[in-house]
Amino acid sequence: MKAPIVIIGIGEIAGVLAKAFLRNGYAVYPVTRAMSVADAAKETPDPSMVVVGVGEKAFSSVLETIPIEWRARLVFIQNELLPHDWKVHGIESPTVLSVWFEKKRGTDYKPLLPTPIYGPKAELVAKSLTGIDIPCTVLDSEQDLLFQSPRQ
Repeated sequence: MKAPIVIIGIGEIAGVLAKAFLRNGYAVYPVTRAMSVADAAKETPDPSMVVVGVGEKAFSSVLETIPIEWRARLVFIQNELLPHDWKVHGIESPTVLSVWFEKKRGTDYKPLLPTPIYGPKAELVAKSLTGIDIPCTVLDSEQDLLFQSPRQ
């Protein structure tokens, strides 16, 4: 059995990822704002990955709650992240995807361009997304990731 995937923040984009992971045979453990990340870590101490899918305003405060055991498994799904946004929290090598698909409440997702992904979990994320017909590109370096962000 595959280790589950934890998703912190279950908005529209995270919901698409949850569907992709479920279709790829992974159990998904959601963590909402009303739940404790520490409690989730006790219940799921060894996940395949931990996806942080919260908005920019909550991103830094959520990273402060991530237990050490989960830090090497982090996946970020925001478009406006740059390395200093996570390195300030002591996180060196997350997987990051720059989302290039639309998802609005009440509508299905719509790919616009291939979603670029970089990091240790990039292949797993790409395999899951392509399994639901969202094209992806796995990048070769963190430097390549910088050219995917609108905040360059």
